[in-house]
Amino acid sequence: MNSYERKALKRANDSKLKWKTKAIGRNKQLRALKARIRDLIKSRQMWRARYFAQKEKAGHQALSSTTSRLISTSPTPQVIRLAIISVCISLTINCSVSFRSVPKILAVFKQLLQVFGLQCDFRIPHFTTVIRWTLRVGTFLLTNAIKQSVDRWICVIDHTIQVGTKKAFVVLRVPVAALTRLSALTLKDVEVLFIKVQDTWNGTEVQQVLEYVFSLVGWPLQVVSDDGSDLKKGLKNILQTSRFSFKVTSDITHVIAKLLRKKYQHHERFTTLLAHLSQTKQKILQTSLAYLMPLKERSKARFLNLPSIAKWTKQIIAYLQSLPKPSEEDCDNQEHLLTTFSWLFDYQEFLTHFWTEIQILSEIQKIVKTTGLNDMSYKKVCPHVQMITDAELRKPLENYLKTEIEFARQISHPILLTSDVIESLFGKYKYLAKPHSMSEINRMIFALPCSCQEITPELVKDAFSNISNQAVEQRCRQEISDTLLSKRRQALYPHLREKALDANISFISKNATLRQSIAPEYYGQKTVGTPLALTG
Repeated sequence: MNSYERKALKRANDSKLKWKTKAIGRNKQLRALKARIRDLIKSRQMWRARYFAQKEKAGHQALSSTTSRLISTSPTPQVIRLAIISVCISLTINCSVSFRSVPKILAVFKQLLQVFGLQCDFRIPHFTTVIRWTLRVGTFLLTNAIKQSVDRWICVIDHTIQVGTKKAFVVLRVPVAALTRLSALTLKDVEVLFIKVQDTWNGTEVQQVLEYVFSLVGWPLQVVSDDGSDLKKGLKNILQTSRFSFKVTSDITHVIAKLLRKKYQHHERFTTLLAHLSQTKQKILQTSLAYLMPLKERSKARFLNLPSIAKWTKQIIAYLQSLPKPSEEDCDNQEHLLTTFSWLFDYQEFLTHFWTEIQILSEIQKIVKTTGLNDMSYKKVCPHVQMITDAELRKPLENYLKTEIEFARQISHPILLTSDVIESLFGKYKYLAKPHSMSEINRMIFALPCSCQEITPELVKDAFSNISNQAVEQRCRQEISDTLLSKRRQALYPHLREKALDANISFISKNATLRQSIAPEYYGQKTVGTPLALTG
């Protein structure tokens, strides 16, 4: 081995030793880091467990503190009473609960509060008391609505009538801002301005009422109605005699219904179709096929309900065509089914055109009612209108929409073409009034404004501070007087005359104790059961 080889060997051995030393050091460092990681993991787990333990403990303490505060804090009798009144009215107006059910619901809530250990004593009102509360708030809202409005608004008017002669005239205010949302109107978007009940209405009386309302509230940009003769005449008289002007718009649903009535009122195929529908309904009314019976025919609003007839006939034919091959057991039932509805196939050619026409008209109404009428919705509607093959339907509808879009472009915001919102309000009234064979317009008509407002304790306090029970009763006597049912009882059952309940509701003094607030002489309020019903 020469000198060069010895030097190379020495360098190799030194390098090997150096890397071996480094490797040993790195292994020690790696083992130390792994031990550190194990310690950190254990520490993290320990602190995490301590954190959640403290958090759970703090949560139990906060819940215990809140429960103790709720139990120890007793709201004043007046606060309890305002809250109970607002809940009672909301149950009937917003939750579709009958007045007679409200006391039972409050009793359940009372028991629930007792289960949680919450001391909240209140009396359960009688359902007649809840009716009077609702009428007081409704009358207050009517009184408070007649004030000058600085915002632009649209007026919706209509009449409603049931059995008897009484007819209610209702005026609604729709803020223009509610239409800019490009969505269908709800009852919370409108306000009831005026309600008047009397036996007869004509154009002159409608004119007087609207002039009175407009002079106090301000003149609207547009008035929407169902184009009734008395409403139409009253609006025409106002435009002729007043220096103010507004756009009069007919409800698109009634416009289309009039066009359909003109086409189908004396249409031979349509008339015989309705006759077959009526016969089929009577035939299967009390049979196993009753689940397929046609919808109830309405002579007054027949042409407003043509979409429901079209939908039923289309569904029945589709159902018959999709029936599977019957088994031996179901053969008789299916044969009976086909025999009962086989007449529909004789009208299939007529129904095909009828379905298409009704579908197009329904789509037009859906677009206009949802977004109002503006340039965007007008562009969507026009292609559907052009799809109508019958010129007697298409041309009047085109002229109607052209007239309305010209007005919409002048005021630069969507306009209203439907009075569905007031029809929904009338539907709410009919539920509150519980229609029966002797039902007519009664005092519950004055509860309609409550359907358009959020019932809060503050609203109840303002209403009870400004409107008394005597004022409500006086208005009901002036406009409603005796109902048909009360007249019938007085004439045929004199021994069953009911005495009017004294329900003068006054506020409890702030300094009154809770026990005083539930005394038997509690301002004449009638309650369920004993004077201390369901108290703690």
